[in-house]
Amino acid sequence: MEEQQISGGLNQGVGRVKEAAGALFGDLRTEAQGRAQQLRGQAQSVYGDALDQITSMTSEKPAIALGAALGLGLIIGLILAR
Repeated sequence: MEEQQISGGLNQGVGRVKEAAGALFGDLRTEAQGRAQQLRGQAQSVYGDALDQITSMTSEKPAIALGAALGLGLIIGLILAR
C-alpha cells in the first residue's frame, strides 16, 4: 500500500546516504549497511506495489479472487495433511 511504498522510498534514500558516507570515510560496515537498507527499501516498495495490485484485482473481479483463494487454501491443506 502507499505506506509501504513511502517507507521503501525512504529506506532507499537513507541507504544511499549511508553507503555514500561509508565510501567517503572508508567505513566498509556503514557502506554495507547502506546497501542492505537500499535493498530492504526496494523490497518494501515491491511489496506495496503487489498489495495495491491485489487490492484492485479483488475489488474489480471478486469471483476470480475468491476462486484463487480457495484453490490456494486447498493446495496448502493438501500439503499440510501429508
